[in-house]
Amino acid sequence: MKERDEARREQMNEREQAMKERDQAMKERDQAMKERDQAMKEQDEARREQMNEREQAMKERAQAMKERDQAMKERDEATKELDEAKKMQVMEHDLKLKEQEQTIKERDQAMKE
Repeated sequence: MKERDEARREQMNEREQAMKERDQAMKERDQAMKERDQAMKEQDEARREQMNEREQAMKERAQAMKERDQAMKERDEATKELDEAKKMQVMEHDLKLKEQEQTIKERDQAMKE
């Protein structure tokens, strides 16, 4: 009888120990899963942040290119206007020279007569 009680107690202790070990293993597994989930969240957040930064950089680059193109357009327009003004000056100068030549010719003609 004592041996049976002893054997029963031993079995119960073994079962209890097995249950404790199982519970501990489950806790460890749950903790490992939480840590893995946290690591995945952090990775996802880092990826999202990186993508946002890339997108922002691309937007800034596109804006800089637009501004550069606009500046080039304005420079080309200013150059065109300057060329036009120079052309007009040359034409006016040529016209004055022709008028002076004409005046000289007329004066020379008048002096001959």
